[in-house]
Order: sequence, then structure tokens, then C-alpha cells
Amino acid sequence: MRVLALTISLFAAAVIVPAQVSEHTIETGKSVYVKGARLTIKFVEVVEDSRCPRDVNCIWAGNAKLKLLVSKGKKRSQEVELNSGIEPTTVTVFGYDLSLKDLTPYPDTSNPSRDTPKALISVKAVKK
Repeated sequence: MRVLALTISLFAAAVIVPAQVSEHTIETGKSVYVKGARLTIKFVEVVEDSRCPRDVNCIWAGNAKLKLLVSKGKKRSQEVELNSGIEPTTVTVFGYDLSLKDLTPYPDTSNPSRDTPKALISVKAVKK
């Protein structure tokens, strides 16, 4: 009976351990390598950016859409798109959820930025 109780408690402990999440900032045209996942993520481009500028009152917050190229080892690369304000904000590729957490610079009509866009992408293993 003790062995069964110990087995159940170890199983329960394994179930409630959260999946590891990593976050990566990527500039347009650049790539990052996610070590534990063995993924390479390239931020290809900002497809659209209709987010409401911070100095304007809008009736809709808008949306930013990014195109990413994701590869893993010798597998064929997959092109995915992520959004900030509409679905999909998360996509699953090669067993990992990729989510757009932020895109900078944020639109501002009084101070337009010429900075290279940077995306903050979170990577999380999908539970099996």
C-alpha cells in the first residue's frame, strides 16, 4: 500500500510541474536559436501593423501581424504568422507553442520611430 501511495504522489508531483517557457527578443531579419527545443526562429517581417498609436484615441486597439520562419534540425522549415490583437496569437510548430508577447516600437504619431522592429516571442513545450 505504501508503494502505491508513493507512486501516486510522485505521479501527481510530475503532473503539476509547469512546462518550461523561454522568451526571446528577435529583430526583423534576424534569427535566434532556442537551445532546449533545438529550434531556430527567424523574424522575417512585420506583415501589418494597425495598432492604435499611443497618442491617439481609437475605438479598436488594432493588430500587428508577424511572419516567422521556424526550423528544427533537418526538418522542413515552417512559415507561421502571429498576431498581437486577433487570433492566432499562439501557433504550435514542431511540438512547441510560439506566442507573440510584444512588438516594439509601438506606433506613436507624435514621435515616429525608425528603430528596427523587435518581437518578444515565448516558446513553450506542448504537453503530450
